[in-house]
Amino acid sequence: MATINPLRNMGHFGLAQHTRNMWTAHVPPEATEKDLISREFWVHVAHKLHVGDDIKCLAIDGSYVCNITVLFVQGTDTKMGCTGFHRFESPVSDVQSLHPDYEVKNGGATGWYIKHTKTGERLFDKGFKTQAKALTELEEYLTALAS
Repeated sequence: MATINPLRNMGHFGLAQHTRNMWTAHVPPEATEKDLISREFWVHVAHKLHVGDDIKCLAIDGSYVCNITVLFVQGTDTKMGCTGFHRFESPVSDVQSLHPDYEVKNGGATGWYIKHTKTGERLFDKGFKTQAKALTELEEYLTALAS
């Protein structure tokens, strides 16, 4: 039976919040797991990363989450490993599925908005703080349109 030497190097032992970073990234919904671990995807933020850092990637539309661990960093070159990928059930609401001509999209800093799928035009000039508020506005708009 092999004997294991006790851990002596204090550089290999420490509180997690002092030895690694935890990052979040809001990523395009069309990005695949392969895209998220590619060197090219992280080239502009590689200078902030360290080996052992964790990145939680959430698709902007909420369709999936991917957990990534940084395995190697040198300059802008990185190697990532995926520790978990989960695709959620369709984030599209019942309101949207009943009316395929309209969709609620996340506009990032501008908030949630309602878009006409055929023309690409937004229904309202302002963005909504939450997806639920945008869906409520869409439902009210469609009700008013039907009457």
